[in-house]
Amino acid sequence: MKATTKILCAFFALSFSLITFTSCNDDIEDVNFLLGTWMHQDDDSREYYQFLTDGVGYEWDEPLANWTDFQPRKEEFRYELNGSKLTIYEADGDCDVETVKLINDNRIKIGGDTYNRQ
Repeated sequence: MKATTKILCAFFALSFSLITFTSCNDDIEDVNFLLGTWMHQDDDSREYYQFLTDGVGYEWDEPLANWTDFQPRKEEFRYELNGSKLTIYEADGDCDVETVKLINDNRIKIGGDTYNRQ
């Protein structure tokens, strides 16, 4: 009985350590996963990111309220993804570095915001 208990304890300890160590790796190994259009919605607007294959992307917002004179304006940027670090180089020279985490096939987290694939 003691041998069985020791084996079960060892099995559960090994299983727990494998789950813990694999969940600590937030690196995105397939950069192509980021490609496409992603949307985050807050209380008053939707924010979009679009990532293209050539390292170019676009960002734009649209209000949730129906504004008749609103014209969305896409702003172009360049981006690099290294592991879980997304670097965005804006046209005005600003550079933003955000952490990207995969939630599932259709959801990611950029910084503190969750984005859904469109």
